[in-house]
Amino acid sequence: MQGLREVNRNIPVCVTGANGFVGLHVVRRLLEDGFKVHATVRDKNDLRKTDALMRVAKGKSGTLQLFSADLLQVGSFREAVRGCSVVYHTASPFLISNVKNPFEQVLEPALKGTQNVLDAVNEEDSVQRVVLTSSIAAIRDRVPSNGGSTFTEEDWNQTTVDQDSSAGMVYAYSKAAAERKAWNMANSQARWDLVVINPALVLGPSLSEHATSESFEIVKNWVSGDVENARIVLVDVRDVADAHLAAGTRVTASGRYLLVAETTFRRRVLDLIHQMYPGKYPPKELSKDVETQVGFDFDNKRSRTDLSISYRPLEETIRDAVESYETLRNSRL
Repeated sequence: MQGLREVNRNIPVCVTGANGFVGLHVVRRLLEDGFKVHATVRDKNDLRKTDALMRVAKGKSGTLQLFSADLLQVGSFREAVRGCSVVYHTASPFLISNVKNPFEQVLEPALKGTQNVLDAVNEEDSVQRVVLTSSIAAIRDRVPSNGGSTFTEEDWNQTTVDQDSSAGMVYAYSKAAAERKAWNMANSQARWDLVVINPALVLGPSLSEHATSESFEIVKNWVSGDVENARIVLVDVRDVADAHLAAGTRVTASGRYLLVAETTFRRRVLDLIHQMYPGKYPPKELSKDVETQVGFDFDNKRSRTDLSISYRPLEETIRDAVESYETLRNSRL
């Protein structure tokens, strides 16, 4: 497989789902690094979907061009991918709450979207690499395959689902299934290579005033809802964007990369929020304490060595996530 041979900023790159929580940060990093970015949204004429992208592009050394594309529409990514050397496929539903039909809302877009984007890649001879935004959900299972207590990039989530499965289970299944599809398509040809980013729960600052991501809902629940003291695994969205940039610009990058900054419990996160905003967010009573549950760790060594990721501290991520939540909440009042 040839894969990425050189980095040329005169050749455009494509970012799917460019107005998403992660996608916006990836676009910003690419523009800061001087790239010509083809950014896809469902409707480039919808100002609510493009205003954040236009703001992000201001004052950057790179250039931005918008394209309309739909995960479920065959052929809709061809124009955006045309002439690109690297495609960053970040577009995929992250929905685990308020989901009526998880198979239709989560699984179908994940699988068909991957198929449609990579079909466009296969039709475009200029593409040398695809960077896929997957998830820790595609890796994490009940027990690591090595029989120990630490998950690595070698692990795969073996979850199976049926019509009675929860949205969370269908989401985890969708990430593993979509990533497997991507690997199968990558291994069936020899021109482009695939690098996969597997982030934990992504939090941090939002670049959009119209954010509706699941990450926003999670922070909302933390500051105002009823939550269990369950184990959580976190990473900052800015570190995720840095990892995408490195994965698409380092010729030696390969395979999967676990992005995990910290494994902790919700109790600690809520305590941090209370310490930062003592008068605004008082201590929360957790509906269930499961801190005694058996937990697992995640090995992020490959991301630190191959991609040179230096993870931000949890305190910075939580503070910026809460501040973004407050800004978004106030804008909707």
